[in-house]
Amino acid sequence: SGTISKLPALFCFLGKFYMGKHHEDDRRLESDSVEDRHGSFHEFLKDFQTRVWVTYRRGFSCLQGTNLKSDTDWGCMLRTGQMMLATALQIHCFGREYRRNTAVNQHRFKELVRHFGDSFDHPFSLQHLLKIGKEHLNKSYGEWYGPSTVAYVLRVCVDYAKEKGMPGSIVNLKDFVVFTATDCMVFKGDIVKTATLNETRPWTKTLVLISVRMGADELNMSYRQSIQEFLMSPMCIGIMGGRKRHSLYFTGFQGNKLIHYDPHTCQTALKMDKDYSAETYICNKPRKMSFSKMDSCHIWVLLEIRSRFSGADKDVRVYGAHKIFELLDGTKEDYLLLVHDPSVKAFDHNESMFDDGADYSLAEIASLEGSDFEYLE
Repeated sequence: SGTISKLPALFCFLGKFYMGKHHEDDRRLESDSVEDRHGSFHEFLKDFQTRVWVTYRRGFSCLQGTNLKSDTDWGCMLRTGQMMLATALQIHCFGREYRRNTAVNQHRFKELVRHFGDSFDHPFSLQHLLKIGKEHLNKSYGEWYGPSTVAYVLRVCVDYAKEKGMPGSIVNLKDFVVFTATDCMVFKGDIVKTATLNETRPWTKTLVLISVRMGADELNMSYRQSIQEFLMSPMCIGIMGGRKRHSLYFTGFQGNKLIHYDPHTCQTALKMDKDYSAETYICNKPRKMSFSKMDSCHIWVLLEIRSRFSGADKDVRVYGAHKIFELLDGTKEDYLLLVHDPSVKAFDHNESMFDDGADYSLAEIASLEGSDFEYLE
């Protein structure tokens, strides 16, 4: 692990390209300068330091029925999930070009971070996620969470927040939903059903959470190009992955290194009153890790569902072509009918089936936990 500031090559971060620190002086590649076509390293740092960094915390109120006042050693997957949700909400509410470069935007950052504080007063807190895990999946406080479980509890948490309402919040959840896929086959019909359920507007932003396994005990390096292409997409929110029991949030790459945020720093839980400081939610030093050290992962995509995947469809199919996941017409229900009844006509990939969809059951989510991914040591 190390900093990326001394590497000269171009690199990608959440779908945008930037120059390495020492590459900025090269102006001879084409008639237009490198800076014109790619952001500078300074601009990358502003982008990186705008994203919410969520880490272990200590000193919050004891979790119900326990003496736990910290999530150190067991909460990293949940913290990674919080970071990824925060990134999705940032882009959804403020746009991809949002930066903490004005007083107004700094205020927006603080207000967004407030949603992830460590108490039940905050809608996307660790406490709310753990409560959902206990009530829905019989998870114990202090128990390790796998990526599929984190995806599920985040989806439920967002649904609860929408149902309860967040009056006065800077975060608008009206046109934002979360969709979870429990295998590498993602069905358009199911996503569209989720995106348009109980919505009056013709479009919505959908955060798609996909469990994928790209190797047994370590990453199959044949997937490296697919991962890079995914991280280059403007729809990419990032990747939850790493090695055994050590989750990281991957947001980009530079050569054979992955850029990431690491939740394994323990900081004091904050009381988020009116004048609190959000500085401990800002990561100032980008880190990198070799692709070869990465295990399987959980990828997150933010789609804007409009006119039957208009625009998004072409980009997403690229990842399917490289077998990270398959984006298929129809619904999971259609697929299961086809599998169990050979007389049913096979899918026509040129003809979308956007009718009824089927959500994934709690049993399916829970069953994944037995064969869940292994992460960092």
